[in-house]
Amino acid sequence: MNAAVVSQEGTPVASNVAFVSNWKLPALAASEVLVKTEASALNHLDLWV
Repeated sequence: MNAAVVSQEGTPVASNVAFVSNWKLPALAASEVLVKTEASALNHLDLWV
């Protein structure tokens, strides 16, 4: 699974983000589901939320 992992908040944001292509799938409880996302968008405002 691919993931963009934010290690800590603060600036500069680019140095706090790691792009990982071998992120392990999470263990799911009986009442949970895993949703496959094909694409998503990131707006600059998302960096401030």
